[in-house]
Amino acid sequence: MTTSWIFDKHFQYNHDFRKKDLLEVGPSTSSSDSLNKTGALLFQIQQSSNPLDICNSLMYFKIKILGCDDAADKITLEHNWFLNLFTQISIKLGASEVESIENPGETSELINFCMKGPEFKDQHGEVSGWIPDTTDGDTAKNNGYVIRTELYKSKLFEGIYPLRTLFGFFQNYNRPLYLIPFELRMNKNENYKKCFYGSVLKEAAVAKIQFDELKLLVPSISCNPALETKLIERINTNNPINVAYLQRISTSIDVTEGTRWSWKPMVLNSRPRYIILGFKESAPDYKKNYSKFIQAVGDNYLKSIRIQLNTTYYPIDSMTFNLKENYQAKPFWAYVEMCKAFGAEPQLNMRDFKNIYPIFCFDVSEQDEKLSLNGVNITIDVIKDQGFVGTCFCVILMEKELSIELSSGKMVSINL
Repeated sequence: MTTSWIFDKHFQYNHDFRKKDLLEVGPSTSSSDSLNKTGALLFQIQQSSNPLDICNSLMYFKIKILGCDDAADKITLEHNWFLNLFTQISIKLGASEVESIENPGETSELINFCMKGPEFKDQHGEVSGWIPDTTDGDTAKNNGYVIRTELYKSKLFEGIYPLRTLFGFFQNYNRPLYLIPFELRMNKNENYKKCFYGSVLKEAAVAKIQFDELKLLVPSISCNPALETKLIERINTNNPINVAYLQRISTSIDVTEGTRWSWKPMVLNSRPRYIILGFKESAPDYKKNYSKFIQAVGDNYLKSIRIQLNTTYYPIDSMTFNLKENYQAKPFWAYVEMCKAFGAEPQLNMRDFKNIYPIFCFDVSEQDEKLSLNGVNITIDVIKDQGFVGTCFCVILMEKELSIELSSGKMVSINL
């Protein structure tokens, strides 16, 4: 047997692409008036002559910070402020909605602390606004607050946010889009108290963010003739492609008084694999750190959480914890295990998890094979002190598979 092929094998350069550019897409004429007020912003690509790498799409923004000159050395933008400017963000291919994210600020916090490691902060952090707080209490000791104060002190800033970190479809599709219309919708709000923290403003003063520019940047690929021929041949074959991904479904509700609180967020038609919960104070304020999640309101504490899928409990015994007594092992261990499931090193140590970002993680991926036959009814059961109130944010990562006809953009959901 000859082994000469081992020595003769050589690296081959890829010459499929002639060029890559970023296609800049501004808000449509009908929605551009909403750039600095409440309303829907639409970014649309009707037809592109080149294949588009939509999975690596970016949001480019240029902003001015207004209304806080009297507190220039104290007030600054919060961690993850950019997505807190929006109440809902969705994407469509052709005429079909692929994914819609409610509460994108809170949703992105929950999923990115679990699915991204420390390198995410180093690579995307300062340019996108992902600059977590590092200690609870004195802002002089809070390295995240100090970095943000320095970064935004000029009151002018431009940044880029990678949409791949928000949408599950973008993480798993990993193929070009060609000759199919694409739309991004962002519903903007003006609740700037969700974006600022650190100082008391003068009476009647309002800190706010003004967009000078907001654009969707989509990588556009110019193919060399050989690859272009292959793409056209594939599109013209009557053979759809299947895409499996973890669809992000998010919702929220106010937590009412009482020692036991239960919530049925939704009934699903497919299998959930992971459920992530976080609690925040219901009324944002310039003096409060809204990016922070909570376990207590005054002397009232959360005590235990359990998830129920139809008649099955996760975990079998409730996840118990006690902030007052410094008992945090169970929820922190579940958070670390969730990070490991996604191949990420945890961004949070136990102290910051306990004091700033308590994120309650439930792996529900091991299920009865007949779980989803008649729908999956989710119940969240919480034991707490009587006076604990706030808002509960829930993110569900659900199995989803689409069949896409490349020639028309028509999509059919495949039941799993």
